[in-house]
Amino acid sequence: MARFRFALQRLLDVKGIKKQQEVVILSSLRKRESDLVEQIERLGLRIKEITEKIFVMEKGVFRISDIQQYSRFMEFLGGELKRKESELESLREKIKEKAEEVKRLYREELILKKLRDKRYIEFLKEEDRREQRQLDEIATILFNRRENL
Repeated sequence: MARFRFALQRLLDVKGIKKQQEVVILSSLRKRESDLVEQIERLGLRIKEITEKIFVMEKGVFRISDIQQYSRFMEFLGGELKRKESELESLREKIKEKAEEVKRLYREELILKKLRDKRYIEFLKEEDRREQRQLDEIATILFNRRENL
């Protein structure tokens, strides 16, 4: 029996490796996304804390310089929050693109695997036909020998 060889096996292997690499990249992007979301939440809490401090200071005895300092810090945190949110939005776009790429590679790999399976079935059928032809030849030869005896 001949050995089955899928002509596109190297391509299938390369697609599989590429898909694995893209999945790793996608998971690192998602990890980065979760880290950014956590940072944004912490910044939001920090802004809320400072806002409450300023509110308490306005009710009691306070120095204007303290309020100005807190206000400048709030502006800095607000800018930082906007920058992180912008970075998160950009990262989510990259994640979306990478997820589409992984889906595409998965579909291509699946198509190649189905093609390989189909070719393997054809190969087995052809092997069965060859084997049957050989058996028919042997049977014919044996029949002819018996007739000649």
